[in-house]
This record gives sequence, structure tokens and C-alpha cells, in this order.
Amino acid sequence: MSDSRNAFGGIFGLVFTAASVILPIYAAIVDFARDKFLWAAVDITVFPIGMIRGLMYFFN
Repeated sequence: MSDSRNAFGGIFGLVFTAASVILPIYAAIVDFARDKFLWAAVDITVFPIGMIRGLMYFFN
């Protein structure tokens, strides 16, 4: 494999890992602020839902 492919995979992995940590926490904070405690718990415990809702709140 070329070095540029390895660099892209490393950068993509780093961005995806950071987003998978930050977005569910951001979604939970927004839900806590809106008094939606059940959704905040779901955002933290269920990884894909937290990421999707985090993106939804981020781009809203």
C-alpha cells in the first residue's frame, strides 16, 4: 500500500473516533437542556443513535 493511503486511513480513523465520542455527548447535553432525560440516556448508551442525533443537532 502507498503511504498516502495509510495516512488517509489514519486521519479518517482519528476523525471517526473523535466524532463517535463527542457527538453522543453533545446530543445528551442538548437533550438534558431540553428536559428529555430518556433520550439523553439513549444517546449515551446506544452508540449509533447518539451519533445520528448528535449530527442532527449539530447541523440543525
